[in-house]
Amino acid sequence: MKREGCRTDEPGTQPSGMADRTLGHGTPPAPGVASPRIEWLDALRGFSMLLVVSYHVAQICFDINLKTSSSLPLLQLVRMPLFFFISGFLAYKPAMQWTGRQLGTMAWRKVRVQVLPALIFLCASVALTCTAKAPFLTGLLHALGTSTKGGYWFTWVLLLMLLIYYAVCALLPPPAPPSPPDWG
Repeated sequence: MKREGCRTDEPGTQPSGMADRTLGHGTPPAPGVASPRIEWLDALRGFSMLLVVSYHVAQICFDINLKTSSSLPLLQLVRMPLFFFISGFLAYKPAMQWTGRQLGTMAWRKVRVQVLPALIFLCASVALTCTAKAPFLTGLLHALGTSTKGGYWFTWVLLLMLLIYYAVCALLPPPAPPSPPDWG
């Protein structure tokens, strides 16, 4: 039975150009065809962003700390692990052919998308707070020298995590496709 608005190429197949990405399995989209969005993952990503923003707003704007709040410890416990889980889930690319060139392309893309904006905002933040006693370069080097990297520690950790993952994928042989279940 064909559902309304669901075009299929053959009976029993998925809609044309779509892939089952819910668990990272299935046929990848054809080259040049965008992967379908995973709505629940987008919602979870948005929720994790709200948790991060809520945590910082509570601390900075309302001067709430971990000792006086009952919800802040929960936000602290869940927000960043959830964010890193989503990032790792999205990094998994079962159909990727991991070559040295592809590894370089993916690494440069992550640097361009993650690190450059973080550096721009960090520089802007330092520029707004620099004084004659603490010039820009001194403030920037101080921010990058701290353990929190000027508040952008997660950017560097996420980049490092993804680069390690990409390198491991390039070094290891691809996993064998899953075998069909034996119902007999």
